[in-house]
Amino acid sequence: MLLFSLFLSITLSFLIVIIFITRRDQEMVKRWLSVGIILAVVFQCVVFFIMANGLLPKFYYLFRIGCPFYYLTPPLIYLYISLILKKERKTLRHYLIHFVPFAISVVDIAWYYANTSATQRISEILAIHEISAAELHLGAGFLPSIIHYYARFIQRGYYLVLQWVLLMKKNAFSKLRSPELNWSLLLTSSQSIIFIGYGYFTAQVFIFDTYKIASAFNASKEISITIMLLGLITICLYLFIHPEILYGALKPNSTPGIKAKIKNSEVGQYDWLPAGANIEAYCSKLEDFMQVEKPFLKRRLPLNFIANGIDVPAHLLSAILNKHYGKSFSDFTNEYRINHILKRIKEDANWDQLTIEGIALEAGFSSRTGFYTAFKKLIGKSPKVYLSELDSQAKAKKKVA
Repeated sequence: MLLFSLFLSITLSFLIVIIFITRRDQEMVKRWLSVGIILAVVFQCVVFFIMANGLLPKFYYLFRIGCPFYYLTPPLIYLYISLILKKERKTLRHYLIHFVPFAISVVDIAWYYANTSATQRISEILAIHEISAAELHLGAGFLPSIIHYYARFIQRGYYLVLQWVLLMKKNAFSKLRSPELNWSLLLTSSQSIIFIGYGYFTAQVFIFDTYKIASAFNASKEISITIMLLGLITICLYLFIHPEILYGALKPNSTPGIKAKIKNSEVGQYDWLPAGANIEAYCSKLEDFMQVEKPFLKRRLPLNFIANGIDVPAHLLSAILNKHYGKSFSDFTNEYRINHILKRIKEDANWDQLTIEGIALEAGFSSRTGFYTAFKKLIGKSPKVYLSELDSQAKAKKKVA
């Protein structure tokens, strides 16, 4: 197990190099989150290897240094998965608030080092080497050491719940899952295995702290580490089978077998759909997403944004738009934008005070020209003519009244 810990550290370090030298076009935030996760795990593995081999007295300056990194991994993984599935950027404040426990732990360690000498730290390390359970009370800063064991367990559980809630919202257990969703599901499942191992250890910490049974504490440590390593092995094996994840090139899954031919009296045959797929289900999902989430209000909306939102591969969504709706992605989204504008005009009594440019920008158009072109293509007349006719109709109604 000790050699495996060192091997895992070296392997994960190698993965960091891969992430940085490949796919420079991968989103920077996602790359840094990936690297942060790996660095945190690598450091924990290295410190564990040093401690387990009795080398900590020689590296006394690493005593308790690994503690903050336990607080770092759960929020990093959650933010990474959130970024993959939601495809949206948050403010800096939103990211920083997740690292408050990490910051508190860093201050706690700094406090400990500022108030202890090297000799005192070495004596505490030797005491822990003699009696493993002593680590629950030694090496304390302004917070008792045992508090960290409970706090880390609660934090891991909290972020694990957030991840599962996010996956449930994305229909993680549906048959049609995107590669991003598969990877997020695997990562969260592996985290659940690790959480079970850590939960078992935390339970033994409570039992020891209450009943002072040292033998149970020592045995639980080995068991919990074994369970947590199973979670890490699962992640490594998945990355070995799907190395494209490291390159930022998650490709749509191709469904094996014979492709279905779904006949419909109105739309003809759909032999390009995956086996067992239903065009009506795809369309219902797409139209519900467009009406509820209103992604078309986003300027320069990419096709991948909607594909990820409805958990459909981008190439399949493009085919649905072209072959079923008979529209390009641009025409499809522009139609929703223009209908949104028409609805806004109908519902707003002061619509005549709105500028055409303002309406267009609000609806997601990037330019006045693009808005005019799309409007005329759908309505058959320019926005100016349409609004003029609408104004004439409104005045005529007032005269009648």
